[in-house]
Parts: sequence; C-alpha cells; structure tokens
Amino acid sequence: MKGLVGSSRVRVLWLTTNPLPAVALRQGMPAAFGCGWQSAALAALSAEAADVQFVCAARPSQTVAPFESSGIQYVSLEPRRSQDGLRRAYQSWMAGLVSTPPVEEMKRLIEDVRPDIIHVHGTETSDALAVLLAAPETPILVTLQGLVSEIAPLTLAGLRRADIFEDVCSLKFARGRGLVHESRHMRKAAAMELAALRRARDVSGRTDWDRGVVRRANPAARYWHIDEALRQPFHEVVWRGPTEGAPTILAVTSDAPRKGVDVLLRGFAKVRSRRPCALKVVGGVVGTPVWRSLSRLESSLGLTGHVDWVGGQSAESVARMLSECTVFVCASRIENSPNSVCEAMLVGVPVVASRVGGMQSLVNSGEDGLLFESGDDEALARTIELVASDELLASRLGDRARARASVRHDPAAVSRRTLDVYASLVGEAT
Repeated sequence: MKGLVGSSRVRVLWLTTNPLPAVALRQGMPAAFGCGWQSAALAALSAEAADVQFVCAARPSQTVAPFESSGIQYVSLEPRRSQDGLRRAYQSWMAGLVSTPPVEEMKRLIEDVRPDIIHVHGTETSDALAVLLAAPETPILVTLQGLVSEIAPLTLAGLRRADIFEDVCSLKFARGRGLVHESRHMRKAAAMELAALRRARDVSGRTDWDRGVVRRANPAARYWHIDEALRQPFHEVVWRGPTEGAPTILAVTSDAPRKGVDVLLRGFAKVRSRRPCALKVVGGVVGTPVWRSLSRLESSLGLTGHVDWVGGQSAESVARMLSECTVFVCASRIENSPNSVCEAMLVGVPVVASRVGGMQSLVNSGEDGLLFESGDDEALARTIELVASDELLASRLGDRARARASVRHDPAAVSRRTLDVYASLVGEAT
C-alpha cells in the first residue's frame, strides 16, 4: 500500500462493534468472545501489507490498557459498564445505550491515533455516527454488517401475543430487560444507523440487497464491494456427510426471533413425521429471553428430547459438525450475508436457506444451494427432504458451493481488494 499511495507508513484505525479475540484474551476471557472472522480478516490484511499499521479500537466490558499483539495495536473506548439495580433499569428504559453519539470521545481517539484512514465495521451502534461526526475530513470507510434499520421491524417477528404479554408482565421488563426493551433499543439504533449512512461518503458491503439499502439512504455515497475473509478452520475442512445414522440437519443461529428458530422447529417436525432425522442447533438459545417460547413450541410439536441444543462452539468444532451433517439450514426472516451460511458453503455443505435480504447474492438457488420462501415451514421441510433423499443433488450442490465460496472468501483476494479501496481513499485525501 505504501507504493500505491506514495507516502510513509499508513495508519489505519479499525473500529469494531465488539472487541476482537486478542482483547477478549487480554480480559481473561476465551477468544470465542471476540469477533473471530474480523480477526481472521485483520491477520490476512497484515500479511498482505507490512507497510500498514493497524490500530484496533472497540468498546469492551472492562477497561483494557493499550497493548500490541502480532504487530497490531489495540486501544479501548470507554467500557460498556454493566450497571445494577435502578441505574441499569433507568438507562434501559431511557434507551441510554444508543441515545447520544460519543463524538468528543471519538475526537480524542482520533487525535491520539492520528489515522490516515478510519475503517468502521458495522453501523449497529452510535459509535459509527460519532466517528463520522468527529472526523469529517478524514477518509472513512463504513462496512455494513447486519443493517439494524432493516432488522428492527422484525425484532419480535414470530412471537405470539401471549409471548409478548408474558415478557411485559415479567420482572425482567420492570428492570429494563427482555424482548420488548430490546425492540425499543433496536428502533433507536436504527435511527442512528440511518443518520450514519446519510453522512457516509464511502460504504462497503457484500450483497445486492445491502447496496440497495445504501442507495435508498444516501444516493450520493460510493459503494465498494468487499467480501469477507472467513476463519481458517472453514477453509481446512471438507464436507463428507454423516457416516452413519439418520440424516442430520444443522443450524448455527441465535435466540433472536428474526433468526426463525420457530420456523426451523416446525419444518423439522414435518420432516421427522415422514422420515427419521436429527436436528442439531449451534448457538446461544437455551436460557435466553425467547427460550421459554421456543421450549413450549418444541414440546407442542413433540420434539422434546429430539433436538440437540449444543450452545456456542469454537470455530473448529462448528467446522467439524458441518463436515458431518447432511444439510445446513438457515431459516432467518432477515439476513444480509450471514457468516454461518458462508462458512457452510466454504466447507461444501448443501445449504437450504430462506429467500431474504442478501441471501440471493450468496446462494444461486438450484446451483450451489436451495432457497425457500421465508416463514414457509412446509417448503423448508420439502427442501430438506429433497437434499436428504438425493445424494447426487447434495454432492453437486456442495461441490459448487465450496468452489464459489473458496473464491469469494479467499483471504488474500479479500485483503488485496480492501487495501485497494484504502489506497483509493487515502490517495484522494493527499
């Protein structure tokens, strides 16, 4: 990059919505608590550009002194402090987590780091808007992730009125927690995101869908297509399917209602009523605010004891489970470019996913995966059965998925593309 911009060593300030694994380890927590895929992208970038100094900033749960690891500098913003009792409840009721962009804090950070370019990962928090307000003259690249402005209307999707009433009547609600409060916070965050997008000059994304969102919010913004560099374990493992027993359906998801776990359960129940099969769900679902509703649904469908809720897992463990399943399912009601689908394709697993958001940019239905209409559990069941009953189809879908994903998520290619964009933006500013 030094040669491209014709200057001395370039400093890039990375701002992430969550701390990277190196910060999690520094706090004494497992690396899994950090954003592993972003860490993988950062490692690939560092390998491609020895003349670039990366400084990573995030808002951790506790103060972490500045440190360096593997040539990367890490600094912390003011921690997200976990308040107890009345103060925490007050902040939640007032939606204080996203109420005011911390502009002055960002100005101090930028003054300390003195970056040549700022790369903001995600628009889900007020930090993105704060950076754009704090450094209007500095080149800033805003990378899209989940697009909370599109997600917010679906925060409570799939829940019954009884589920919402139960949430409102709970002690958690009084304390400013639970599903309804999360929905309120998401709506406030959505307003912040749209304000950030309207101010952004340069935005990067990965799908035709997120490009359309940017165009609607800010037709004058430049859009740069940059794919994701995925974690190494998913490059190393190749799908071989189940070695024995009934077909296994695998989902990597969360408890958020928009993730469609209820649709997944209904679809699985229909498949299981017609043929033996197993369902394994990876991710934090059990014990979360929506678990009581999902547990009741699981019981009403006669699935109690037939779903393996395995919780959060390491990348190595997820890659292994992908290699051994029959089909990977994403039943989300809204997505941009979920890592879980990309990782499954990279391993070469036949993918069945809902036709929502940016999914059609990831999966060419009938060629390297199969899409079904969102919320249609019968269509989901039929599509799963089609893959599970046709080994040639499954093999063809998996092979083509791996070939496509290997190109799309090649770390070196993604790094070169990112550095080219950096060079363009820095070059224009000099």
